Amino acid sequence: MGTLCNTKELPFNIIVTHGYTQEKKILKVYPSSGHINTEQVIELKEGLQTGIQFFVENNENMDENSTIEIQTSLYNDEDTQKSIVYRLTEGSITNWIYKNKSNETFPWRMGTYLLKVYYKGNFYTTSFFVKPLYLNDEQVHTIHRYLEEKVEGIVYDLIYSNKSLTKYQDEVLSSWYYDYARYMMAHRESINYFLLSLEKDPISHLRGDYEESRKQEKVNRKSIHWEYTNRGLSRNSGGNNKIFFYNHVKKEDFNHKINQWMKTILSKWNGDIHLVIDVISKDYDSVKKKIALLKVEFKKLEYRSEYINSKTEVARTEKVDLKAKKIIFEKELKKYNERYLQQAKWLEHLRAIHSRIVHLLNNSFFSGVDRGNIKPLLTDNRYYQLNFIYEKSKLIQKNQGDKERYIKIYKPFWQIYEYYCLFIVLDGLRKGGFKLTNNLETNLIESYHQNTIPAGSFFSLENSKVIIHCWYDKYHSDKFSAEREGELFFTPQEKKRPDIKLDLYKKQEDGTLLFESCIIFDARFRKFSNMHSDNYATSTSHQLTNYTMFFYLGENRPTRPVVEKVICLYGSESKGQVKKEVFPLTYINLFPNVLDNGEIETRGEKEVLEEIYSWIGASNIEEEESSLMNK
Repeated sequence: MGTLCNTKELPFNIIVTHGYTQEKKILKVYPSSGHINTEQVIELKEGLQTGIQFFVENNENMDENSTIEIQTSLYNDEDTQKSIVYRLTEGSITNWIYKNKSNETFPWRMGTYLLKVYYKGNFYTTSFFVKPLYLNDEQVHTIHRYLEEKVEGIVYDLIYSNKSLTKYQDEVLSSWYYDYARYMMAHRESINYFLLSLEKDPISHLRGDYEESRKQEKVNRKSIHWEYTNRGLSRNSGGNNKIFFYNHVKKEDFNHKINQWMKTILSKWNGDIHLVIDVISKDYDSVKKKIALLKVEFKKLEYRSEYINSKTEVARTEKVDLKAKKIIFEKELKKYNERYLQQAKWLEHLRAIHSRIVHLLNNSFFSGVDRGNIKPLLTDNRYYQLNFIYEKSKLIQKNQGDKERYIKIYKPFWQIYEYYCLFIVLDGLRKGGFKLTNNLETNLIESYHQNTIPAGSFFSLENSKVIIHCWYDKYHSDKFSAEREGELFFTPQEKKRPDIKLDLYKKQEDGTLLFESCIIFDARFRKFSNMHSDNYATSTSHQLTNYTMFFYLGENRPTRPVVEKVICLYGSESKGQVKKEVFPLTYINLFPNVLDNGEIETRGEKEVLEEIYSWIGASNIEEEESSLMNK
């Protein structure tokens, strides 16, 4: 038996060997744009040896280009997240990912990770869950749900709080269009089947009617009476020889309540689909342009790499810098290409459904049917199912019924935690009186739900005294590259991508800005004991310390590093101190804890805000901010 995708059986097998003897078979995968049923994913435990088999049983189903990609929580030397990729094999072969040896690192932290399959030109996905040692299942799911809701609420508040962005709100908050497309994709086969069935065999009523004909058929008293009317005499030229007869016939009548209601449904549905096609088409064109720009920039990097490789005495940091940038651009290109292909598939199927509905309304029995405003009892399953699917589609739209998203792309725990940290920082600034002032280059809501907030995303916030530039996952080059590219910051260190970097500028009386300093937050979903040791330097503390070495290239530049503080936000349950100072680093346990009564208490949020406003300067904290700090 292979692997199921919806109701289709695919010929490949995926088996995870976990522990010493246990084998877990992945029974279902899902289209890359679809919903993953998280209740059916396999579970792994931290620290146990783990291998995977990805195979077909015969040569007929073999495809040498097919691969399985396993997401991990590890990062390579270029500070890029690692994925483990294996090729499809003919016959079962175990690829060992982790064998619990002394020099190995378990590749996953607690949470959910994606597993992507590429097989014969199609992408599929599923996920697996790594169980923690210190939280039970109920706590994990409660916290995951809380983080999702918390982040989504902050994103909406951030956008709506900025009155200057009012004209952009409809675009920024348009995630329902994409949910709608996913819903229609999931039901397209049923919709097409029922529409075709309606066209071929609609419900009709027989009614008595009369028609003129040269052939005599069934006649009655009314037929005989017609012969002596002006019309009858005229048709037969008043003679005794009858040329035309007024026959009593039975005709199909489609213009009744059930078809009238269905015409109303299809007409409205047609409008909804047209609107969604229009919105997604605009995003599709935008993604297409983004891909073109990324390709141009990637080509520049390739030319630069060829030039550097032809020279001698080139600094290692220059080569590492180029290599890291190429990896980043390749990753972004892959991400946008997947989104581009996904949207192309949505548009193809939406347009097909739209065309079928238009044809049905204009070129079938519906053309002679009136619209109806009262929903009748739908006893025919085809009419009932189409009405049901349509009404469910309406619930996805804004301000109509259920406001829940139809599908949430399930994010790995470490990723949602990273987003959580970003938006906690932004929300803290917003609550303290800062306003978002730049127009976002991306659909933030949709990017969050698609798990694709772009690296290098920029947020500009200001109050009456200062401006803060917030960068998410921004890559910082070395000095030579930064000057060439017009960047304001550089670092000579190899670790160049902090999760969150805030740059502080004070407003001057002449309207200029005076740079003050930076503060860096890095999100780590792990235990404090795994990041810090009193007996030796850990890789995490080494990387975090490297983040202190950022320099400023703007006017009035200092000769010293400009990072005032590096703060590690870590997300594991802890009953000890919320904040720990280990010079030159600060660790804050920012994490929602589930209390015994089921309520959720967020540890560390107050300490994070205190650090931010201490860095900005106590003189800039208004009364509203002060009250916030005391919560």
